[in-house]
Amino acid sequence: MSNAIDLTRLFKPLLLAFVVLVLYGCSATGPLFDQKEQPAAADGRAVLYVYRTTTKAMGARTASIDIDGKKLGELVMGSYLVVTLDPGTYTLTQRWNAWIGEFGALDKPISVALHLGNGSTSYIRMDTATEFPSFDRVRWSWNLRSVPAHAALTELQAIRKAELETAFRANP
Repeated sequence: MSNAIDLTRLFKPLLLAFVVLVLYGCSATGPLFDQKEQPAAADGRAVLYVYRTTTKAMGARTASIDIDGKKLGELVMGSYLVVTLDPGTYTLTQRWNAWIGEFGALDKPISVALHLGNGSTSYIRMDTATEFPSFDRVRWSWNLRSVPAHAALTELQAIRKAELETAFRANP
């Protein structure tokens, strides 16, 4: 008889628990999108939605979103930010929040130019994807793109609101 612990029997459940936490622990927790409670684009203002769907690709990663170098907020899987701004041209930038010991392609931000018109509402979706081009390689990709209102409003129904940074909360 031995007092040894069979680590292989412990490893599988622990690995499964870790994977579940990574995939689902990083999803949004705010209130679900409700179109009736959303800001309307008033004269002299524009409304911008930036959202990330519930696609599992890169689901454990948090994306930091900036407008003209000022942090707007963070997007986790299945979350959106909404802000009211003055009409004009802006640069929207996405960066991945750093993980310890990380380097490489994830360090490179991506940006898109925004042209917000007077009284307009715009929708920008952050897409993520994972590909396995060969047995030993994984390729991640992501982008920011403009989405038509009808498509965005359908996708937003399953997405939760994220908190704006303090500098943008004052924008009614």
